[in-house]
Amino acid sequence: MPRLHRRPRRRRDADVLHPEVREILEWSFSLFGGVEPPVDIGDAWQRWGAEILQDWILARPGTRPAAWWTFVGLPKFGPRQQLRRGPAAVPRGGYWFGAPAWHTAVPVPGQYEDQTAYLMRHGLLTETERQALQGKGGPNGPRG
Repeated sequence: MPRLHRRPRRRRDADVLHPEVREILEWSFSLFGGVEPPVDIGDAWQRWGAEILQDWILARPGTRPAAWWTFVGLPKFGPRQQLRRGPAAVPRGGYWFGAPAWHTAVPVPGQYEDQTAYLMRHGLLTETERQALQGKGGPNGPRG
């Protein structure tokens, strides 16, 4: 009787962060379009958050990745403050990097505090970030 030869299944290495998962944790979406099966983003942040946060801070001091806002910033410290009047936020519209994601019209520039101001207000900037931001002209530069 002929034998059926099957290719061995590729095992996913649990110690390797897939680029799609990294993109979702950093930006809250992925351009890869479903390369990897769905993962629990909360579990992924628990596993990879420290590494992603460290890389993010080095590349973008004074800001935080999307998953940080979802699992740390918003639950522990709340949303970014509204600084001036502008279009109303849509109720239950969610948040994008700590500020309301949906409004009745385009938000006014400066309507919400920037990420750096938020992090400073809560004492969350690292010394490395402070030094990097001062090298770029100060911690109050334009940060969305």
